[in-house]
Amino acid sequence: MKLLSIPKKIIKARKISKSKPTWQILYEFLLFKITRPAIAEQYFSKYLFRKTIADCSDYVLTHKIIKKCWDSNNLNYKSILFNKNFSELFFTQRNVPFVQSMAWSQNSLFFKRDKLIQINDAKQFHNFLFSLKDEGLWKGDSLIIKKKDDSWGGKGIFKLFYSELQGDNGKVRDIFDQVIQSGFVYQNTLKQHADLQKINPHSINTVRIDTFTNRKGVTKLLNAFLRTGADDSFLDNISKGGMFVGMNTDTGVLFREAFTDFDHGTGKVYAHHPFTGTAFDGFVIPFYAEARQMAIKAAQCLPQVRLIAWDVAIQPEGPILIEGNFWPGLHFSEIAQKGFRDHLVFEELMQEINL
Repeated sequence: MKLLSIPKKIIKARKISKSKPTWQILYEFLLFKITRPAIAEQYFSKYLFRKTIADCSDYVLTHKIIKKCWDSNNLNYKSILFNKNFSELFFTQRNVPFVQSMAWSQNSLFFKRDKLIQINDAKQFHNFLFSLKDEGLWKGDSLIIKKKDDSWGGKGIFKLFYSELQGDNGKVRDIFDQVIQSGFVYQNTLKQHADLQKINPHSINTVRIDTFTNRKGVTKLLNAFLRTGADDSFLDNISKGGMFVGMNTDTGVLFREAFTDFDHGTGKVYAHHPFTGTAFDGFVIPFYAEARQMAIKAAQCLPQVRLIAWDVAIQPEGPILIEGNFWPGLHFSEIAQKGFRDHLVFEELMQEINL
């Protein structure tokens, strides 16, 4: 961390509720910089400047350790999680509920119901989208179009309403300009459980579950948190301005506060959702036991990838997998669990990767 950036970080930190006095923030950071650089690295990004942090030593996950954790995953199996077509087929065949695609495309080649179609311009793309509705594949009033390979942080994801097809085609043209360059999947918009609608009805508020499979083949939960959009965006991704709130990994009961990304986001902390006013503290995630078990079952199908972050949607009838992440962003996971120092699953992970 560059020392020249510290004044801006302190100013940002002081705007957050329950932050320590300016002199104490500066003193602690400089002291850690000299005596405990690993804590100094995390001091601002993990909100260690707040009065609610009893012991900064509880936070142990540095960038170096995260890289070491990622190295425990076998790269030969990366494509199963990176490619959404492969993920859908792989987990569905193993009876793990997974979001289904109505069609998919690779550059100019489009596939639906085992038919191959070549599409070369926005007008043909427009007609293709209409056909999804006419043939009964597109069932709701909107669909999701997202990259099928190597997508992260909400990049390459579009939500298109059927009504938009019937009006100005500007949005369709813009989407086509992206679609023709890469590979995409086309999925019906998920419906979420009514309880989660109370937090934010505009985004699918997903549960992130991190699983670790040890050398004996036993899968355990490292972390779980809820992600939600901060406004009326349909994306809940933290990198897109969303927030996350930790939970008890045994019960699915949310903790008191939700966090945004301090370094790249607003750096705000909320006890209530800013859009709906719903309190996080004590909120119970519906079907959490089923979601937890589903993530464990999915991880058991792929023991070669020992550390996976699963994105789970909770529908009215139960949980469903959206995707698994080969390189999980454990930075937010540690914030959600209030530190990993005495976390038994994390300790086991550290022992197995020789840290």
